[in-house]
Amino acid sequence: MLRDFERNREWADIGNWLYKLEEVLKGQSFTQLPERLIIGKRRAQCLNPTLPPGVHGTALRIYEHIFANCTDRVELFPSFSIGLFNFFEYSISQLKFEVLKIFEKYYVDSVAVLPMLVGLVNAIMPGLNENHEELARRIYSIFEKVNFLLGRRWVDGAVWVNILKSPKTRLACFKYFQKVFKDRDKLGITRK
Repeated sequence: MLRDFERNREWADIGNWLYKLEEVLKGQSFTQLPERLIIGKRRAQCLNPTLPPGVHGTALRIYEHIFANCTDRVELFPSFSIGLFNFFEYSISQLKFEVLKIFEKYYVDSVAVLPMLVGLVNAIMPGLNENHEELARRIYSIFEKVNFLLGRRWVDGAVWVNILKSPKTRLACFKYFQKVFKDRDKLGITRK
């Protein structure tokens, strides 16, 4: 079935392939996902910004299903994050919330997020540049959860790395620090 993906010529073919993959994976629980690199790569291709939102939504449902049913999610993060991290910036607003839900539910619940923290910050920071209050609130909520889990130094460090290395997130990173430092000043938290 995974080889069938290469025969897809149009977005409708990709949608059908995703539907078949979803049907195969439904109801299955696994400790390790067989062919996880190929599945991760194919689903990342399904999150290409030129494809229609319906294909993206199906791909995100499959991400959700795999993360929910795989007992060893940490092994999936490197190969699956490539598609999710790149997709967030270009997705429509409704799907941004779906991606954030996946990040909140599966990424931010363990210290396994630490090696990917710079990438996670880089992925969701552009959402702060949009004029969408609820989206910004959800992004700050994710950062607060990671702060609670790992400590604020890790998140602040990841934000600084993005300021230094990623021009596309620089403005959003400064917005983040402006809000966070103001909130910390109100609470009397030092910036050590």
